[in-house]
Amino acid sequence: MKIEESFRDLKGLLGMERLMNKTQENMEKMIAFLLIVYSISLLVGENLRDYLYAEPQEASSSSSIKGTIPGKTNLRAGKKWRLYSGLFVLLRQKWRLSRREWQHLIQESLALFTFLLAPVPT
Repeated sequence: MKIEESFRDLKGLLGMERLMNKTQENMEKMIAFLLIVYSISLLVGENLRDYLYAEPQEASSSSSIKGTIPGKTNLRAGKKWRLYSGLFVLLRQKWRLSRREWQHLIQESLALFTFLLAPVPT
């Protein structure tokens, strides 16, 4: 289901169905650019979704893995967390964050993006 949501978001929210390039080289560059944008916005959106819609895990049920958010064992998925993808939350939901909260989410997402790209030779 997550893969289907990702393809739907990639096509619909980023406007990929409207791409029209005259050469294959330009098309490949545009798709590469869109995939980089998609990757960064997905990381930011997932962090935003965790921040807005995750619920704290009670200490008594911390041994239970069911319902916890991957990588964040102290949080469990709330009802809205399950309903929306991170990219949808980022682009379509109405939310308000302070400047400090927003900077923290962006720094966390870019650190993860950098970590993912570090082993890639350039």
